[in-house]
Amino acid sequence: MTTAPHRPVDAPSGHRREGPARRALGRLSALGVAALALVAALSGIGGTFAMWSDQQSVDAGQLTAGTAELEAHWLGDSAAPGNMLPGQSATRKAELRNRGDVPLALSISATAPTAGVTYRALAGSCSAAGQAPVVGPSASPLTSATSGGRAVVLQPGESLTACIAVTATPDLTPGAQMTFTINIEGTQIR
Repeated sequence: MTTAPHRPVDAPSGHRREGPARRALGRLSALGVAALALVAALSGIGGTFAMWSDQQSVDAGQLTAGTAELEAHWLGDSAAPGNMLPGQSATRKAELRNRGDVPLALSISATAPTAGVTYRALAGSCSAAGQAPVVGPSASPLTSATSGGRAVVLQPGESLTACIAVTATPDLTPGAQMTFTINIEGTQIR
């Protein structure tokens, strides 16, 4: 008997017959998809494949903030000026010391009646205090003869002498007594 040569039978329309190479490619694709799914699942857990881990803490020490500390006290006679007549001035010296850890820009203000007297302040010599800017109720820079109008900066541990000049004006009421306070403020500079 004679057999007819073997011919592939066409698959129904839309289907192809799979050969061994095509089946192997399909298996590799399925394995690739499974491997990608495994990697994605493990990366959601933490992204590490290590079985053990360890952690250590190091004591960072204690942080201490610096301080701004200005000290002021009168030098010499502590008596306030008295028996002043219009046009007369009296000066007093105060020592200012920075006991803090940061540089301080100094400013000054006066809490006092404004009629009858003016207040002036200058860091350094009292001989030039009469030409210093007038001190009012709002803080203004405490300047020196050499600071060019800028506030004097007091470094940590340093001290200086400030001269306060009080001048009686023509508006001074005879026999008047006035109480005034000089406020000196140190503000940290950076």
